[in-house]
Amino acid sequence: RKESKKMKRAIYYVRESPSLAENENTKDSQISALVERIKTDNNIFIGGYVDNGWAGDLLARPDLDRLRDDAAQSKFDVLYIFDRSGLARKYWLQELVVEELEEKGIEIIFLQERKAETEEDKVLQGIKGVFFEYERAKIRERTRRGRLHLAKQGKLVGHEAPFGYRYVRPDHNKEERWYEVLEEEA
Repeated sequence: RKESKKMKRAIYYVRESPSLAENENTKDSQISALVERIKTDNNIFIGGYVDNGWAGDLLARPDLDRLRDDAAQSKFDVLYIFDRSGLARKYWLQELVVEELEEKGIEIIFLQERKAETEEDKVLQGIKGVFFEYERAKIRERTRRGRLHLAKQGKLVGHEAPFGYRYVRPDHNKEERWYEVLEEEA
């Protein structure tokens, strides 16, 4: 007689970076893949945690904080994440959270990589973490250069209006945008 695998209480975590949240909305496809994998693994889906529009180089994120608090209270057994960069861009931050959760008995499953079972697997994950950090640095540099280019052309950089102004971008056209004075605040 086959011994059945015990079903575990499963959750997912998704972080979508600010640029993707605004332009591509990739979180829905990640959530779909995560829920499907939870079902395939025959675990009990009990909820998800989503930090939409949060940078991966910070650990202070509302749903990640809630997830860590819930882990401390043993509210779930297994955590599903699409890939390591969704957890954090910096390798040491990834490892900090992974170690914290594993110490609490939480199993972590990254959909885009197999579980590290050997020392070689752990080294490979470390190398991937370094590449995530490198990619983040490239994104930051491209963004800086793009903003500098716009500013040199006399165009508006950013979208956060200072107090007393309102940001205007008709038809979501990135080229045509400006601030308008809000008389009641000004």
